Amino acid sequence: MTTSTVSTVAAAARSTRELPWGLAGCGAALAASSAGEITGHVGWDAVAALLFVAGLAVGWRHWLVRPSGRVAVVVALGALGVTATLAPDPAVVLAAAARMSSVVVLMLCVALMRPIFADRQLDAALAATLSRVPAALRPAAVVLASCGAALGLSFGAVGVAGATLSRRAGPEQVAACSAMRGLVLSMLVAPSTASVAAVMAMFPGVSWATCLTIGAPVAVIGAALAGLITRPLAMEPCEQRRANVALAICILLAELGATVFAHLVLRMSMTLAISIASSFTALACALYWGRGNVTTALSRADGELAARWTTIMPETALFLSCGLLVGVMQIPELAAAAKSVAVHVLPGGMWGIAAILFVVPLITVAGIHPMVPFALLAPTVSAASLGITETGLYGMWIVTFMLSMLLSPISVLTMVTVTSFDIPGRLLGLRGNGLYAATLAAAATVAIGLLCAP
Repeated sequence: MTTSTVSTVAAAARSTRELPWGLAGCGAALAASSAGEITGHVGWDAVAALLFVAGLAVGWRHWLVRPSGRVAVVVALGALGVTATLAPDPAVVLAAAARMSSVVVLMLCVALMRPIFADRQLDAALAATLSRVPAALRPAAVVLASCGAALGLSFGAVGVAGATLSRRAGPEQVAACSAMRGLVLSMLVAPSTASVAAVMAMFPGVSWATCLTIGAPVAVIGAALAGLITRPLAMEPCEQRRANVALAICILLAELGATVFAHLVLRMSMTLAISIASSFTALACALYWGRGNVTTALSRADGELAARWTTIMPETALFLSCGLLVGVMQIPELAAAAKSVAVHVLPGGMWGIAAILFVVPLITVAGIHPMVPFALLAPTVSAASLGITETGLYGMWIVTFMLSMLLSPISVLTMVTVTSFDIPGRLLGLRGNGLYAATLAAAATVAIGLLCAP
C-alpha cells in the first residue's frame, strides 16, 4: 500500500470519528418520536427505542456498573420472561417500552441549552439580580427562578443555579435545596423532567390544560411552603449586568414560546414540544454566536450531547425496562390480580392518596428508583378506588415523583445538585428536604382529594 493510500485511509478514519454522531443520533431519535406522534404508529417510537438500545449496547461499560443500570437489567429480563410466558400479544408489551423513547429524547434535547448559558456568562448576571432580593425572600426567589428555568433547561436549571449561587450564597444547603424544590415544582406545570413524560405516557387522555387545574394550585402551595419553612439566604453583592440578565430572560422566553407553538399549533405533546423547542433554540443560538466557525459550534453541541448521553445511560436503560414492566402489568391476568390486591391493601379516599405520597418516597430513600414502584402500581391503582378523577390520579403520581426525587440519595436530581453545588449528599435528601417533603405531601393530599373529587 502506497504512502498516499495510507494517508487517505487514515484521514477517512479520522473524519469518521469526528462526525457529529451525537447530533445525528439525537436528531434521528427526535425525528422518529415526532413521526410516531404525528402518524400514531408506534413503529416510529420503536425506531427511536432501537437507536437507544443500540447506544446502550455499544456503551455498556458506562452504565452496567451503576445501580440503576443493574436494576434495569433485572427488570428487563424479568419482564421479558413474563412476556414470553403469559402475554397473548408480546407486541403490546414492547410497544409500551417503545413509547418511553420520547422520555430519553427529552433528557438529551434539554442538555443543549446548558452551554448557551455557560458561554455567555449568564449565571453571573443572574447572581447579581438575586443579590438585590432581601435575604428572607431570596430562597423563594431561587425556587421561582429554578422553576421557570427548568421549563426550558430541565436539570440544567440546577446546574445554572449551582453556577450562580455556589460560593456566592450561604448556607449552601439552603441554596441547593431551594434549587431542588424549584425544579420539582416545575414538574407540576410542564414535563420539565423525564419522570413527568413517563407519567404523561401512562395518562394519554389527560391534556396539558387539564393537568394545570391541579398542578398550578399544588405548585403555588409548594412555592409558599418553600418560602415559609426555609432559612434566609445570604449573598455577597455582585456587579449588575442588565444586558446579560435581559439576554437570559429572552432566551428562556423564546424557548417557552417555541414550546407553546409546538404544542398548540403543531399538536405535539408537551414532552416532544419541549424537546423540539430546546433543540432548535439551542442550535439557533449556537449557530448565531458561532457563525464565524460553524463547525466548532456544532462540535460543541455534539460534545454536550455525548457527555449527556454517557450520564443518562443508566436512567435510559431503567426507563426502557420499566416501560416493559408497564406493558407486562397490562397483561389481563396480571392486571386483574394486581388490581384485586390493590383494592384490598390500599385504603380509599384521602387515606389512599396519603399512603402513596408518604410510603413510595420513603421506599426510594432505600435506593430504589421511583420508576420501579410507579411501573408496578400505576396500572393497578384506579382513580375510582381513591375517589378522584383521572386528572387527580395523574397529579398524585407527579407529586410522588417530586417527593421521591427530593429524598432519594441516588436520584438524578440529587446527583446533579451534589455536582453543581459541590455539596455533600448527606446535607440533602431527608436531612435537607424531609420536613418540606412531608409538609408538601400532606398539603397535596388535601388539595388532590378536594379539587379532583368526581
